[in-house]
Amino acid sequence: MAEQRTRVEAEFQERKRVLLTARERSSVNVRVESADGGPVGYTSYEMLLMALANCTLGVVMVHCSIADLPVTGCRAVLEATAARSPNRLESVSVRIELDVDGGDERLHQTLQRVADACPVGNTLKMPPQINVQPVLNGVEAAAAITG
Repeated sequence: MAEQRTRVEAEFQERKRVLLTARERSSVNVRVESADGGPVGYTSYEMLLMALANCTLGVVMVHCSIADLPVTGCRAVLEATAARSPNRLESVSVRIELDVDGGDERLHQTLQRVADACPVGNTLKMPPQINVQPVLNGVEAAAAITG
């Protein structure tokens, strides 16, 4: 089976915003401070939690155990606790609220297992190796590296 690769590009523009691009789709996250001192756009932690929420809801809603049930709503509420040295999230709580008639304990157990197995959650539980490669562009930067 061929290796599946995902590519995202991020460009910091004018020291104000980040343009995020994946699969020819782009979003802008504004990074300047608002009147209350916080960012106008999403923080990096919020974006990470949104990715986890999106993945969790996706695996729950496509699972065959609820295919024939009258689901009227599905919502994820995520909360995280930050830690320092180094800065990171120390814990994440994910609550899935499913509005469905006919749910029972068996469905509850199945959805617990399904929701707990989303690929983003798996990645956070079993972190990948991360390789950071800084590249300095420009004539002076290239001369400094090679000189």
